[in-house]
Amino acid sequence: RRGIIMYVWNIVKLRDELKVGQLDQIDGLFYLLGLLVLHGFSVVVPELISMFEVSGVRHGLSILAHPMVFALQEIIMLLGIIYIWFCNGADKGKQFISRFLSLAFVLTVRFLVIGVIAFILLELFVGTYLVIVGLTVVQYDTTLGIVSGLFALGIELLIVYRTAVHIGVVA
Repeated sequence: RRGIIMYVWNIVKLRDELKVGQLDQIDGLFYLLGLLVLHGFSVVVPELISMFEVSGVRHGLSILAHPMVFALQEIIMLLGIIYIWFCNGADKGKQFISRFLSLAFVLTVRFLVIGVIAFILLELFVGTYLVIVGLTVVQYDTTLGIVSGLFALGIELLIVYRTAVHIGVVA
């Protein structure tokens, strides 16, 4: 037994191991646990961010933004898993669960790092623009909530797409 091997960034090395079937069940378990932790962040972080809204009060569209984004992310992921399953060869495919979990974990980590940096820059740019335009506090909070939600949905789509591409290479 070689011990638990978990790739966090090197997707090419992970793909090589997946091609020859070197990931064990325990590796899959750790990738699943890692994905669940990252998913937890996607639920908790928007709520933490909303605590720092300028107005201090949730109102209008910002009340609906977080649950709607979460629901849309879940729909994207559910449909994405079906699409990725087909990219793996559907019912003729092999090792779908271990391939999916490991590739999705590495891609989620990558997009999380890149996404946080891009998100901060986007929020600074949009926030500065909204102040220059002279929006009210309510309009400012609502607009930032919508922009943040759209950004999160875009990241989710990218993770699904790249996972499908990489699983297609492995299949």
